[in-house]
Amino acid sequence: MINITKTRSALIDKVRMFAGAVNAGAHSAPHPFRVMVNKEIRDHVRSWRFLILLFLILLTCMGSLYTSVTNLSKSIKPNDPQADFLF
Repeated sequence: MINITKTRSALIDKVRMFAGAVNAGAHSAPHPFRVMVNKEIRDHVRSWRFLILLFLILLTCMGSLYTSVTNLSKSIKPNDPQADFLF
């Protein structure tokens, strides 16, 4: 039988190391540079400029998908034997 406590502590140690902890000890803090980078990214993603940019990108994506799907039927020629293999 697998020792769940040992497996759980090993998993927690790996997560701490991945998260940028200096060492995998019980009370280790993340590296200051990682904290600063996380804060900057969080501030950037939550800003209104980023949300507007994300909205414009999504709007452009939806517009291009709509155009391509509506024009898909026009690209199929009648009596084309390969029309079944469009997708």
